[in-house]
Formats: sequence, structure tokens, C-alpha cells
Amino acid sequence: MKISYNWLKEYVDVKNSAAAVAQWLTMAGLEVKGIEEKGRDSILELEITSNRPDWLSLVGIAREVSAITGKHLKVPKVPLLVPVLAREKDIKVDVEDKTLCPRYTGRIIDLVQVEPSPKFLKEHLESIGVRSVNNVVDITNFCLFELGQPLHAFDYDKLAGRRIIVRRAKKGEKITTIDKIDRVLDPETLVIADEQKPVAIAGVMGGLDTEVTSATRTVLLESASFDPISVRSTARRLSLSTDSSYRFERGVDPEGVLFTSTRAARMIEEFAGARMGIIRDVGLKAAKGVSIRLSVDKLNSLLNTDLAPVAVKKILEGLDFKIAAAQKEMKVDIPSFRRDVRREEDLVEEVARLNGYDKIPVTIPRLVGHTQRKEPRRVISETAKEILLGAGFDEIVTFSMISRDDLKKISPAASDVVLIKNPLSSQQEALRRSLIPGMLAAARFNINRKAESLSLFELSSVYRKAAGKEYKEELNLCMLMSGKAREGWRLSADADFFEIKGVAQTLFTALGLVPAYREIVAQDAAPFCPGRVAAIALGDTIVGTIGEVQRDVLESFDIKKKIFLCDINFEKLLRVADQGKRFAPLAKFLPVARDISIVAEKKIRVADLAVAMKEAGGALAKAVTLCDEYAGQQIPAGKRGLTFSVEYLDEEKQLTEEEIEKAHGSIRQALIEKFGVALR
Repeated sequence: MKISYNWLKEYVDVKNSAAAVAQWLTMAGLEVKGIEEKGRDSILELEITSNRPDWLSLVGIAREVSAITGKHLKVPKVPLLVPVLAREKDIKVDVEDKTLCPRYTGRIIDLVQVEPSPKFLKEHLESIGVRSVNNVVDITNFCLFELGQPLHAFDYDKLAGRRIIVRRAKKGEKITTIDKIDRVLDPETLVIADEQKPVAIAGVMGGLDTEVTSATRTVLLESASFDPISVRSTARRLSLSTDSSYRFERGVDPEGVLFTSTRAARMIEEFAGARMGIIRDVGLKAAKGVSIRLSVDKLNSLLNTDLAPVAVKKILEGLDFKIAAAQKEMKVDIPSFRRDVRREEDLVEEVARLNGYDKIPVTIPRLVGHTQRKEPRRVISETAKEILLGAGFDEIVTFSMISRDDLKKISPAASDVVLIKNPLSSQQEALRRSLIPGMLAAARFNINRKAESLSLFELSSVYRKAAGKEYKEELNLCMLMSGKAREGWRLSADADFFEIKGVAQTLFTALGLVPAYREIVAQDAAPFCPGRVAAIALGDTIVGTIGEVQRDVLESFDIKKKIFLCDINFEKLLRVADQGKRFAPLAKFLPVARDISIVAEKKIRVADLAVAMKEAGGALAKAVTLCDEYAGQQIPAGKRGLTFSVEYLDEEKQLTEEEIEKAHGSIRQALIEKFGVALR
């Protein structure tokens, strides 16, 4: 926003240069981005934050300068206007939507002489880049920039039925705005209408048919309060941003509606030879008052200052806050134009910035005896991330809100989806119940950019409906592999089920879950391929799923490469993860390895064979490893040849050949009896 420095000085008697005032305002939080010299004037360009609509006026800026310098603020004095014309010229005001228009005032002004504006009025407006139109329109613009309350002047004689109706537009209704553009309206748009048609888009722009011209003799002066969200959405929908909509979008002072109308009417009376008629005032007349208790001791504690109650009272009163007495505990009444101040900390901030941030002493933080320890779930989460990063994975972060279509691609029958009541777009309709959709979208993005070998993971929250609650939040871990798992001139391997399974097993080992870890159990589960999916179990509890993603699911995400996923409910891991450190002495004796080759049915799982071998070998069988798989001509159809290596060790003594052979024989016998295998 641009303001004229000469115009600003009409409201506060400051003798300093424009550069000095710009520095004060910037240090108080109202940034001055630049100063342009324009003749004998200086034009200040201000960066107004969205929470301070009171700064969108000359009086609002002058109030800041007054509070900083201690100079008197000269707010325009507006005497009460008494109607002097007969009531034959009247206006009826109906507000059909009081939510979108809390207050509407319409004042009749008669005997208006529309002509060029006085010199001072033209100069003030032109200094900030506003074109002069005529005395009536210029006065409404002058008051807008002076007080921050938008106004609009209608040609009263062009209003059908002498009636104003504040309503939503009808579907397909049209209006030609004063910029001479025909606009089609919809029921989401609030309009000002007469008995026949819309005559203005509420809070945005007036209509061409009722604009004030040189032939106008009677004016209906509008001053109102409109819902900020409604004005903002209307302006965006029509691609129409004006000085009025800019202020209404941020919220105007409800108590400034009548004051600004009276100020403008008084100026029209003075500079257009007009006389006052009646005024219709519909809706809320005053905003609900807000009072806040402020502790000076707490303020000084937060700011590390030693301000006296009198000094605090002076600073706040400079900003038009009302305080009965300067005490350690004071009651502060908040003016209606400061809707950003709603708690004690807001008042502390006001005192800090007006007193000067540079006056807050610099101190060295107090040293403590020990640092705060991290909570266990954070330690476990960080450990998991370190393991996966060490395994060559890259961490990604995806959005918590996704489209329902993406959820259905993964879980078509899911009934526990948490939907967003007012989504910003179709891509943010629901909270994710799985990390898989975001993971696949990230894979598609990378694959489309030739990054075809991927190892990704995300450790984040998912959301599901829960009994008695809106939703429950749980931590999940999702890993993805595609393309090459390892690349190099000596070693190369494609990503597959066993690669990602190995990473998962490494993670479980690092989290101390090996004692509870049970070998992966086969199952079918969307969105994985049947027969190429397994469940990860801890004891009897299923904690995750691992497998290859179905082709139709990948096609729905426009992915043409194979994708392998591991989806883990990390919340369940957090409950049983063991980060305790355990140390064991190195073995004093050497282990002895023996191979065993068998022919087994293909339907027999290797994991089941390994478990049976370890149980049969007893305490001496420390490890069972699959070394080879063969399905050649010598192997009957429906079967496969497997070779295992069994490692034997006794930590108390060196094993003899007889002891090893006894344990090895027990394993062979157990395989024959339990699975009907043939020894090779």
C-alpha cells in the first residue's frame, strides 16, 4: 500500500523526515519497503500484514506514528448530521443474508452538484495513484484511504422501487460493473440489488447502471460490513480485485461503518452543496467488546525488561487501548479495529514492538546440569531412519491429505477413511489411511524423470476412523524398491521381493525384535500380487505386509515398472522394540559347518524347513542357511533340490565329530518324517 507523507502529517504533527518515520515504522513491525520522492512529497510503500487491517488507512498509520513518537493523533471530527429534507425521498433496506452482511447503512443525500473535485482532494488522491473522477466519487475514495472503510455512492433516482436488497445472486444473473465488463453471477456471490436487478457486487465493485454522473442529483451513500471470506471468494472467482475488496477481505472495523458514512456525507455536503436526508441502518450496531487481563510482572518476565505499570499503560493507550488504572494487574479493553488482539501474549507483543525490540536486553541462556533425554519413540524412529539410510534408501515426505480416488486404488473396500469436510481441492479430500498412495506417486514422479532405480522410505502418520473418536493417528513405515537394488561394474542386482525382505529383516534386527520375529507368513492382500505377498509377524501379531504391487494398481498410477513395497505398522513396533545394549564374549571355539541336500515338494516353504532343522539340531545348531536351489533334469516334476548349510557350535568346548554327526542325523531324520523329503 502507498501513502503520501504530506497527507499522513495531517493526522499527526511529526516534524521528522519521511526516512526517519519509515525507520520507526519498520522497527515497530510495519515494514516500509521503499520511499519515492514526488515533488515536495514523499510516497511511502508499506508491506501490510494480513492480520492488521487497521493499517490499511492513513489514520491507522498515523496512530502508529503517534504511539511511537508520543505526538497527538488528530482523528477527523465528525459532527452528528441531522436530516433536513422531507421524508418523501426514502429508501427501504432488506438484508436477506445477515451472515454475509452483518451491517448495512444507506444514507440519502439530495441536491447534489456533481462537478470536478477541489484541488486538495485531487492532489491527495493523485499522490497515491488514484485518478480523480468527480467530487462525490473522489470523496468516497478519500474516506476509504483515510479511514479504511469502503463506501459506494448510487444514483438514487436509478434504483428501481426505491429499495435496496442485500441478497445472494440468482443463478445466471448478470451485471455490468463500472469497468464496463459484463459479469455472470452465481448463488455464491452476495449482491446489492434493487427490486429488479443487481446494482453492485457486495464489497467488490458497483454497477454501471447506477453510477454517479454529472446528471445525478440525489445520492444513496452505502457504508456496510461484509463477510471477509465471502468477499475474498467472490473477488477470486470474478478475477476482480479492488481497493474495497482488499479491505473487506481482511475485515473492516464494524464500528467505523457509520462514522465513515457520516464523514463522507459531511464532505459531500460541504463540497457538493448537498443536504442530508434520512439514513437506514440495518444489522449489528456495535461489535462485542473484548477485555484482557494483563500482568505487568508476566510481561517483564517474558521480555526480560523492567517496565513500570505507568509505562505499559502509556504505550497501550497510545494505540487506543482503554485502561482504567496503571496497576500490576490491569484490565485492557480492546478497540473494535484491533481484532488481532485476543489474549495476554498479544498485548505483550504490542508493548515489545512499541517499546523497541532493541531495548530487550541480550542475555546468555541459563546452563542446565543435563540435557533433556529423547523420548523412546523418537529414539526408535531415528534408529529406523539411520538403518534405512545406511541401506541406501532415500527418505521422502508426502502430503497427509490425498484424493479419495487414490485411496480406492489401494483399498477399494476401506470403510474407515477420514474425509475432509471442506477440502481445498479434489486432491485433498481425505486423510491418508496408508502411505502407499503417496509412495507410488513419488515413484511415478521419479521414474518419469529417468530416475528408474529407486529405494525410498517414509516414516509418518496415517489416520483411520475409530470408535468414539473422529479418527486415530498411527505411525507407519513404508519402503519401496524398483529398478536396480545394487549397481556397479562388479556387482549388480535387480530389486525383488527378497531384496526388500532382507532390508526389513535388517531393520527388525537393529530394533531388537529378533526374539519376537516370526518368519514371514504367506497371504493375499491388496494392492499386492497374489502369491507374491507375505505378512510380517512378531509372535502372533501381524505388523506389516511385503510384496510386489499388482499390475492394475501400477497402471492406475501410470507406472510401467515393477514396484516392491514393505508396509509396516510402526506403532506396533514401538511397543516391543528393544534398544537395550547387550554384550557377549567372543566364542572360544570354532564353529563347524555341515551341508545337507534334499529334494522337497515346491509347496514346502524354505522357512518351515529351516525352523524344523534348527529345532531338530537343538542347542548345537546355531544357524541354518539356504545355499542353493536346483530344479534340473534330475529333479522330479513339482519338486526342487535344496542345499542348506548348518553351523554347529558349543560355547563350552570344541565339538567332536560324533557330536556333530548325531545332531546332523537328527536334522536329516526330522526332515524325512515331517516333510517327506529325499536326501541327495
